[in-house]
Amino acid sequence: MTAAAGLFKSFWITGKLRMRVEATFTNILNHPNFYPPPTSVDSPVSFGKTTSVQSQENSGNRVGQVGARLDW
Repeated sequence: MTAAAGLFKSFWITGKLRMRVEATFTNILNHPNFYPPPTSVDSPVSFGKTTSVQSQENSGNRVGQVGARLDW
């Protein structure tokens, strides 16, 4: 299971201009997420062993991004 978190702050610059700054992170605890183990009994050497870590979005290392948005 992966944990995600995000923070943002909006503030007014002028009467009609507003800025929003935000940061989001996936896998914030940086826990490894393993591929499911092989279930084929034809190769008993690798049956039921988790040997590799997933690398897809939300499953790999901790990832963060920062952004800013200007509304008028």
